[in-house]
Amino acid sequence: MFVAQAVGVCIGLIVNYFTYYNVVFSQNEHAPLKFLISYIGLYPLQFMTLYILHIFIKSPYMSGLLTRILISLINYAVLKCNVFTKIKKT
Repeated sequence: MFVAQAVGVCIGLIVNYFTYYNVVFSQNEHAPLKFLISYIGLYPLQFMTLYILHIFIKSPYMSGLLTRILISLINYAVLKCNVFTKIKKT
């Protein structure tokens, strides 16, 4: 269960990085670093969430699904606030 989550995070990180690379990262030179820091910070949170949910929900599929939904919402908010910020032109 935890291995599947780790593989999913790694694949998602790679796909998202290359998806955003041409559009977002070309406009902000600090965005790739912020992107990686955001994912590194969310990585342990995802495993803690999965562990806690699996204590209460014995189905690995359901606890994994709920973890993905919660972490996706948190990831959206973190990336929106830290990575995808508007560049102030001077």
